Amino acid sequence: MSIRQYNTKLSYKPNTHVSIATNGQFSITMDPLHHPEQGVQGMTPIEAFISSICGCELAVIAGYQKIKKMDIKDVKIDVKAERETNPTDGYYGLTSMEINYYFDSTNTEQELENFIKFVHDACPLHATISRAVPIKSVIHKI
Repeated sequence: MSIRQYNTKLSYKPNTHVSIATNGQFSITMDPLHHPEQGVQGMTPIEAFISSICGCELAVIAGYQKIKKMDIKDVKIDVKAERETNPTDGYYGLTSMEINYYFDSTNTEQELENFIKFVHDACPLHATISRAVPIKSVIHKI
């Protein structure tokens, strides 16, 4: 068994944007809240979350399409997600997410459906949200 570790560092100072750096190679800016009147410099955390899931799925599609004998010329993903902004039950997470896949492919609809089921299983992010994963929080005062 092989374990791959991931290291991401984030920083935020009030009234600014979130800066994210991964393994010292890449960085992005994220807006912690959706306030267009304050100037938008990045996507919100929820938009980044949804984009990450679909980006991961596209990576799996790219990596496995030949192995799985899929003839995919083009694929587009369109996601519609919702959440309650002022929940009465205390749940702030997404309440629904619909992922629409648009394939330019010679494969049958059934073959594409089977392939997407495989993609869901093989995508680490989709697999993570499909089951409970323990998250440990460690607080450090600076």
